[in-house]
Parts: sequence; C-alpha cells; structure tokens
Amino acid sequence: MHLNNRITRCTGFILNEKNELLLLEHINIKNEKYWWFPGGGLENNEDFENGLKREIKEELNLDINITKSFIIQGKSPERVYKQHFVGVIKINTSADIRLEHNGKGRITQYKWFYIKELNNTNQIIRDKDIFPIVREGLKYI
Repeated sequence: MHLNNRITRCTGFILNEKNELLLLEHINIKNEKYWWFPGGGLENNEDFENGLKREIKEELNLDINITKSFIIQGKSPERVYKQHFVGVIKINTSADIRLEHNGKGRITQYKWFYIKELNNTNQIIRDKDIFPIVREGLKYI
C-alpha cells in the first residue's frame, strides 16, 4: 500500500532481549532536545516495510527484519502524520548501532527505555502524542 509521505510515518519499535524500547534523542532547529522512535516519512511510491527498513538503515546503520507490523490512526487533526505504520523489530543489545546524523534534526544519542519509564515521566518525551501510540502498539508485541 502506498500513501503520501506526509500522511504516513514509518515508526520502528525496536526491542532488545529485555523488552526495552530503543529511542533516539534529537535536537531540532530550535536547539531543543526530544526523544522519538527511529523512522520517518515514506518516499514517493515506497511501501511501508521498505520505508521503515530504509529509515532504520539511514538512522542506525542497521539491516532489520520486521517481526510484526500494524497501523495506528492518529487522533490529533493538527498533526502532519495522520497514521503510523509501526514495525516491531527485535535485536540484540550488542547490535552494532551507529548513529547517522542526517535529516532536519540531529540525532545525538540512543537509549533503551523500559516501557514503564515512557508511561510514568513527563521529562523523557516532549511530544505526548507518542503515548497512545506506545500503548496501542504494546498490544501487538
């Protein structure tokens, strides 16, 4: 299925052997830091899985296999992305992750987070629209 790249975001739920989620710290053009899942928009005529594989390769220099996938519809009308294609990816913590610093924002670091950390803090993720995505996504893991 192909959709406009400004409507659908490909998002990677990368899990390690402890079932921790990998998030990337970004710095935007206003020099603000925030955490977010690896991924990005689709390119023209790109399908979901290939888009996510490309984004993970660009950001983390990893070749991945998607074990499960699902689509979450956004509930916020002012959001650019109206839906998220989420691919669940299992990797070993010792995987050779190498951050690539490209795109509009700079990726400065990655960190493994316990799911509870994402639900119980206001300091980790600036964009609170992510919480419904995480909660919905956990049903599929």
